[in-house]
Amino acid sequence: MPRLDVCAPAIVLRTVDYGDRDRIVTLLVAGHGRRGAMAKSARASKKRFAGALEPLRVIEASYIDRDPSRLATLTSAEVIEHFAGVESSFDKTSLASYATELTRELARDGVPDDDLLNLLVGHFRALSTGAETLDTLEDLHTTFVLRAIDGAGFLPALAVCARCHRDVDASTQWRFVPEAGAVCAACRRPGASGAEVMPPTLRFLADRALRSSGAPDAPHVRVRARSVLRDMVRGMLGRDLKSAHFLDMVLR
Repeated sequence: MPRLDVCAPAIVLRTVDYGDRDRIVTLLVAGHGRRGAMAKSARASKKRFAGALEPLRVIEASYIDRDPSRLATLTSAEVIEHFAGVESSFDKTSLASYATELTRELARDGVPDDDLLNLLVGHFRALSTGAETLDTLEDLHTTFVLRAIDGAGFLPALAVCARCHRDVDASTQWRFVPEAGAVCAACRRPGASGAEVMPPTLRFLADRALRSSGAPDAPHVRVRARSVLRDMVRGMLGRDLKSAHFLDMVLR
């Protein structure tokens, strides 16, 4: 199999120590998708990668790729952008960790997804420089998750009934079914799963999916929207993300 030398911008999605000296790095690489690589002697030498193999870094990654079924060999990594404004805040770091883990789950090995890469970098920039209020941080988080799910093709119906396509309104009761989305009373199947959800919550999420701030929302709407968003991710992945615990600490 021919050797492929890659040099491209990337973001660090995860690092795992290997042995006494090495580190396994999961990257999302521009033009190449998700890729695992072995960074030899990364733990033994502080100069070789100079802090590039840490979260919240956009790096210029150079690696040798001989076999897609095996780890690539990372030869160098240089920091291009560092989001220090996120690292200084527990709240922002928790949101960034969740976004990074979700990105790692949605990205696919060897399948380019520069839209997802740019979405994550843009989210980090917004967290780093944005306002500190909890509502603002939550809006950034909600918009990122919805856009990431939409880009992966898994966004459920929020503005209309998933089955009859009736617009969401207050004239009927609604349920949110994770694998489908909003379902009106007329389309609800006996014994089907799904929790009741009010139209303002569905409109709140639909607005964020369209990147529109919409009207100010009551606290109970945001609380319910968090639950629906979590059900959405759980329904897509079949489990909660590990970083959801820290996210709950922030948003509660």
